[in-house]
Amino acid sequence: METIALIGSGGHCKSCIDVVEASNQYRILGVVVPKNLAAHQQTSEQYPILGTDDDLKKIVSESGNILIAIGQLGKGELRASLFQRALDAGAVFPTIVSMFAYTSNRSSVGEGTIVMHMAMVNSGAIIGANCIINSMALVEHDVVIGNNVHVATGARINGNVTIGSNCFVGSGTIIKQGVTIGKNTVISAGQFVRDSLPENTVFGIHDEQ
Repeated sequence: METIALIGSGGHCKSCIDVVEASNQYRILGVVVPKNLAAHQQTSEQYPILGTDDDLKKIVSESGNILIAIGQLGKGELRASLFQRALDAGAVFPTIVSMFAYTSNRSSVGEGTIVMHMAMVNSGAIIGANCIINSMALVEHDVVIGNNVHVATGARINGNVTIGSNCFVGSGTIIKQGVTIGKNTVISAGQFVRDSLPENTVFGIHDEQ
């Protein structure tokens, strides 16, 4: 069985551990805690801390496979930065799909993206790299999602929607079919997005839901 190391700490990392374990495709070597998150580490004690992001080159040489397991409540600059640093160190980023999720064989899910428990990705959807499709999220037919996007728990992305890179779609949000969301946009939890949004928009009250 191939090995994998997770970069992250906290609640999202715990959820990623559950998904990876259930898939039974990778053996988790341990977790890498970024220096600026070290004071807040809450990762399962089941797995050792392999080091910090300063140790990426060594950790990549030992593991090969890496998953960014840090949550994203905004534009995801930290996730994007760590992804690029690990990539530069030679990391391989497998696509992780929960055994309890559904991804159409006519969809495409990019490297380093995780599709979590009970999420659904339907026919013709294209999802970029280093994304989170969180628990019970729906990505409908022919949706296009860029890189470094978090579709949070229970969000509904209807058909033919386009979402640019570095976006956050909050829990329970519904995006109407055919809408375009510009890159670097943050949509708060529980919104109904009827119309397209330009780049760098904050839609709703973004309070880290």
